[in-house]
Amino acid sequence: MALDEVRILLEFWEEPDKDCGDVSSLLDKQIYAVEIRMEELMHLKQHLTVFAPEMCK
Repeated sequence: MALDEVRILLEFWEEPDKDCGDVSSLLDKQIYAVEIRMEELMHLKQHLTVFAPEMCK
């Protein structure tokens, strides 16, 4: 998450009566990015699990 995105979240935190459209969109974007990264890491784990026994013979 970029620093300017963190600022947006902090501004909303400090002024909760503000329109939260930008915050909702930002959070949705970050949640999606985390989900994608988790999938990538799971694929990496699967590959490493397959290769590890072969590499250490």
